Amino acid sequence: MRLYRSHTQITRLAVLISPIAALSYSNMRQPPADIALSSGGFEHETHWLLSDTIAVTPDANHWTVSAQGAAWHVWGFTTLLDSLDLPQWPSEMATARIVLSTEMCREKPSVPRMPFMLQRGIEHCGMHASATAVRGVYDEQLEAAKAEMRQWMAALMEWPEEKAELGPDAFIDVHSNSIYYFAPFDSKALAAFAGKQKRLNLARYALDPESHLRTLVDPRVSRLGRTWLDQHRIDITLHRTSHGFVQIDVQVLSMLPPSEDPAVVSKHENSTARIAWMQGPSVHVLEHGQKKAKVMDMPRQLSTVDDISDGYVVEKIREFRSFHPALRIESHVESMPPNCNLTLVQTLPRTYFFDPYQIYDTKLDARMFGPVELEKPAEAMPNWGSILTVSRVSANTQVEVPIHARYRLAPFNGRTVGYDGEPDGESHTDVTLLPAISLVVCQRDVEAEAPVKDKLFGRLVFRPALLPELLARAGSVLEIAPESDLVVRMPIAHADKVSMIQALTLAALFAGTFVIFRTIRAKMPASEQPHQKSQ
Repeated sequence: MRLYRSHTQITRLAVLISPIAALSYSNMRQPPADIALSSGGFEHETHWLLSDTIAVTPDANHWTVSAQGAAWHVWGFTTLLDSLDLPQWPSEMATARIVLSTEMCREKPSVPRMPFMLQRGIEHCGMHASATAVRGVYDEQLEAAKAEMRQWMAALMEWPEEKAELGPDAFIDVHSNSIYYFAPFDSKALAAFAGKQKRLNLARYALDPESHLRTLVDPRVSRLGRTWLDQHRIDITLHRTSHGFVQIDVQVLSMLPPSEDPAVVSKHENSTARIAWMQGPSVHVLEHGQKKAKVMDMPRQLSTVDDISDGYVVEKIREFRSFHPALRIESHVESMPPNCNLTLVQTLPRTYFFDPYQIYDTKLDARMFGPVELEKPAEAMPNWGSILTVSRVSANTQVEVPIHARYRLAPFNGRTVGYDGEPDGESHTDVTLLPAISLVVCQRDVEAEAPVKDKLFGRLVFRPALLPELLARAGSVLEIAPESDLVVRMPIAHADKVSMIQALTLAALFAGTFVIFRTIRAKMPASEQPHQKSQ
């Protein structure tokens, strides 16, 4: 379904999801005079630089940054837009969110990650989209709200029909009041797009040139006049304020590659800006226009990590050729505190699904999300896939989860790919499932769990995709062992023999019908058989 067809409406939608495009949309950059906004304007940006050695020199319109080796760069941007000039925000929607993440598609970075940064393996490589309804909405009202949210999100992420289709039914329900969509990235295509420079403009790679999200972000960091950031992750969150505005919060995690030339960090024309960097245990902060940095301490919440020794997970498929394979997940942890356990989050593409009755028989503390449809082929399913969460799993244990395959339509064009060196893959298709997210969740003290209220340090709070919607707490993550094997095989019709198979099937149906008719007639009494004309 295509919404917002007019040029004006499309322009407004683009402004909604593009804070940088909003900078040039003058009518929307002037909030009403009677609305009290935060001092210094209504657009704010913060540049964080995280590395062992950082030197920052303030200039008139920018900062000059020198780093010893590579450094992490985190950019936060906030702006307000008048919702009256935007497509109708669903009345019962609290927040909408889109995350583009590439961490699990990449090799391990050379720069160590800070304790507060997302660990590798906590969110899958791809595009995550979700929306959450306001609290206090139940039953029919909640279902109506989620239907409206699906329509709105589908329009927000709309791509040209000839290249991709993302309808409202592509989203699945997660818990009671959220919807979620996921589309994986291709790691090889990702590497090819980054090229020899190994710098990725994630929005350009992930989004179609005609997509409304095309001009999503623009952190201004350059060297010798050229953009110099390798983007790893983009997180954009939208919510409606009490004054009727739509607030947009953008967070971009990038790598600043090493270079002998200093980097230039510039602010946007109409925003209040600051830059912050770590130097030893202290944090230095420079507001735009200031020459002397303010020294601060890092909040305890951002320096506290779960005390977990190294561990890993081995995940393999049992009976991978079957229509009813099983996922076998083995956790290996040297030692785990008594107040910690594992939470597993397993996703499946729409070609496979979880059987709720079999999941119940496993006696696991499990919940599944996504439609259970036994009759339709995988190609007829509108949703992207399904999710299973397994909570309170002990360390050094094995969990086996049964899954089921949906039958596939005949591949009329092209051939499928074989597996494990087999010369012929014409009778099957192979799918590599995504590994489970294996969270080590521990009970921590109240102070460590308290939210970071300071806006400066709030820019460093990373929220993993999907887990907040699942109401799952993010903890340490166990790595996936190299010996894991997640390939499953689905028998399909031979691509070059589909027409012959269809003709033989029809012939068999007619022949069977004729045999049944002759058999029934032969067993009928002579008096009940149709009278034949006398010769």
